[in-house]
Amino acid sequence: MRFFPLLLVCLAASLVPALGAEKDSVPVAASKLSREALAKAAEVFVFEGLPHPTLEQKLRTSESERTDTTKFMGQVFYTPDVKAKAEDTELLKSLLSGSDHLSVFQEEAEPKEFHPDYAVRWKNGTFTTVAMICFDCGEVIYVEAGKKFRYGLTEETLNELKEILDKYQSKRPKSEFLEE
Repeated sequence: MRFFPLLLVCLAASLVPALGAEKDSVPVAASKLSREALAKAAEVFVFEGLPHPTLEQKLRTSESERTDTTKFMGQVFYTPDVKAKAEDTELLKSLLSGSDHLSVFQEEAEPKEFHPDYAVRWKNGTFTTVAMICFDCGEVIYVEAGKKFRYGLTEETLNELKEILDKYQSKRPKSEFLEE
């Protein structure tokens, strides 16, 4: 009987790696409340992300020295965020609140570095939620009250988001490397 606590500790420790490996892979339904709050939000705001840390390393280094930036969840964005135009607000709400635009996050064999090109912020009561969007990875991470939900985006959704959000590029220099 005196070995029972040790057995529990060993059992719990053996589960940690398995739980850690799945921490980003959550069902789409898990973010339902955050996405519903977005659908009801009166206003949404757009943060512009800095250049890519790997693909645009020199540009990012110089931009990181600017004073008009802020750090959120380890990611850097230009400040201030910008209120989205009314027509863009409705499109962003539709694209980021609908579960049909998301898929369960799947880690790739050679994962790309998540780098948010943009973040969309909305408020519901006392909670502020942010959706960080990475065009290179085709992913979105919703963050609210210490909770993080990471998903893949459908190709169509990704293209629509890119078309909308690229209108808000004002501080981030255009990259010759990433131009299409």
